[in-house]
Amino acid sequence: MRRWGAIFDPASDEAVKAPGGVSPRDQVYRRAGHVSWAYQHLIVSWGGVVEHIYNKPKGPNRTPTCGNSFHDPSLLVTYDPSTSEWGHISTSGDVPAPTVSAVSVPAHDLLYVFGGMIQTEEDAGGEYINLIYSSSNNLCALDIENRRWKKLQPAGDLSTNLIKCLTLRFITFDL
Repeated sequence: MRRWGAIFDPASDEAVKAPGGVSPRDQVYRRAGHVSWAYQHLIVSWGGVVEHIYNKPKGPNRTPTCGNSFHDPSLLVTYDPSTSEWGHISTSGDVPAPTVSAVSVPAHDLLYVFGGMIQTEEDAGGEYINLIYSSSNNLCALDIENRRWKKLQPAGDLSTNLIKCLTLRFITFDL
């Protein structure tokens, strides 16, 4: 079982309420740090996190225990403004790691996603895992029509050339 995404499966009527009282519906549709774009008649979102508050502080100067669950990176969430209905689309291929605060640029039928903070898992022995959080320089492209991800391996200096390219593309096509 993957530990990042929602407990709620939108294709099923079965759902378990998450720790902290987050409803099954909110586990899928409530998010922060995601990327969104318009595609055909839909608004589409990918990635991000949903916050769970597990315990309130018990006493002064105490810190609450809380956490964030990353949304399933193979799932796109859609909203149709004409019908006011939410939906979802499953993707496959080189699905990126769970990601928050990435940048994205749609171009034709592709969505390019760069960077962000990712969550990976590391075996900690026995039944335990360590969740590792790190910044990313991954560049992935989603073929929206075929619902397939591909990890790109560009040549050159990522730190300057790619950022200039993404910034120029964003400014040129979105104004």
